[in-house]
Amino acid sequence: LPAVMVALLAAADLVTGGNSHLTRSVLQAGGFHNLGDVVQRRLRLSAMSFSRYAGSAQFWVAVVVVLIAFARRRVVAGWYARAPLAWAGLVGAVAGTAVGTLANDSGALLLMIGAAFVASAVGVAWASQEPADTGTDPAPVRPLR
Repeated sequence: LPAVMVALLAAADLVTGGNSHLTRSVLQAGGFHNLGDVVQRRLRLSAMSFSRYAGSAQFWVAVVVVLIAFARRRVVAGWYARAPLAWAGLVGAVAGTAVGTLANDSGALLLMIGAAFVASAVGVAWASQEPADTGTDPAPVRPLR
């Protein structure tokens, strides 16, 4: 479905003459060889963005957050057990962040922004968990739905 939607957007751009970035750089690349050049250039520019942000504390915090989230993905998934639509949204946000990181010439910046948004969503899910029954009467917590 996502590929169909991108194709529809590209068709709409071609029909209306919108001349979007997608149309200029990909659809009018001039063949598969030139399309390969576009992909290679995009990946190279994305890789260069990582060297540009390598000295940034925010970049390294984002990298550590991504690594911890990957290592603890089953625990995080458990926080969404009662909210499958929220889980689907989170998975979509993670996929969008990954694709943007690889395909955009500001890949490292997109990684940092995406990691911050995904971490915020995970924080809401964590904070919205129902507390374990400890025999005491804690304040009510609204579960994520």
